[in-house]
Amino acid sequence: MKQYIFTKAGNGKVIVTLSESYMDIKRSGIMNKVIRAKEYRLIHYKDILELKWKKSMGLLINGSIELVFDRNKKSNDNLDNIIYFATKNEIKMATEIKEFLEKKVSENQNRTADAAIRYFDELKKLKELYDLKIISKEEYEEKKSIYLK
Repeated sequence: MKQYIFTKAGNGKVIVTLSESYMDIKRSGIMNKVIRAKEYRLIHYKDILELKWKKSMGLLINGSIELVFDRNKKSNDNLDNIIYFATKNEIKMATEIKEFLEKKVSENQNRTADAAIRYFDELKKLKELYDLKIISKEEYEEKKSIYLK
């Protein structure tokens, strides 16, 4: 587990902890209460669709990492999903987090694609068994419904 502490971006204290399968974000301070950010958030990497990296956002904030979970939501709908950074040290930490998360998101996307291919192959074999009358229509439909869930 690796921990990163952000305090300079004007949004209170934000502690980001990265583990092998999830990350957590802990927030404290007045600004986090003002923007109504959750104090604690546990995020599984498999739930992250993409990362948005923004730099040079103003005087107090040099950038942010935004975690995107649902492409249909506007990006400013949930400030809980954004980590702001300000100093050179925080930029370095944010870069490490970004690189780590990009790797995890990519791994999960590859696993999902592999699973889809395996399911397709299983369905194909199942259909062949049905066509050869090795299994009944009921067995075929039952097993097919399991794979299509």
